[in-house]
Amino acid sequence: MVMIKRLEISWGWRLPCAVLGAMLLWAAVMQSNDPDPLLWIAVYGLHGAIGLCAAVGWVAPWPALIASLLTLLWAATLWPAVVVLLFEHDPEQLLSGMSPDRPYVEEAREALGLTLAFLASAYTVAISFLVRPAVHH
Repeated sequence: MVMIKRLEISWGWRLPCAVLGAMLLWAAVMQSNDPDPLLWIAVYGLHGAIGLCAAVGWVAPWPALIASLLTLLWAATLWPAVVVLLFEHDPEQLLSGMSPDRPYVEEAREALGLTLAFLASAYTVAISFLVRPAVHH
């Protein structure tokens, strides 16, 4: 059974969760034109939902931790493309269109997106361990 915690979270904690969660859900929507959209919609959608749930005070710490760590591992496999882009090519290519002769650009984008998803969910996990649970009356 998934343990969901209701937390007493101030808006100082909630606002970053809401912003990051909304950003990741928007990223999920934007993946509809990707060559493998379902994978990216699922990943960004999951992390967006984790953030928005935390914004309203609901956190499932262990599933969020597992999702965070798996996403971090996946991002780590793609980070060499970021290094290639930064040190061997023009970083402005990150903003250019996709091209089969520049796979490092797409992999760098994926690495950065996954890293953002990891950071957003890791923030939620940190909150779940730092903030006390709500008292039920």
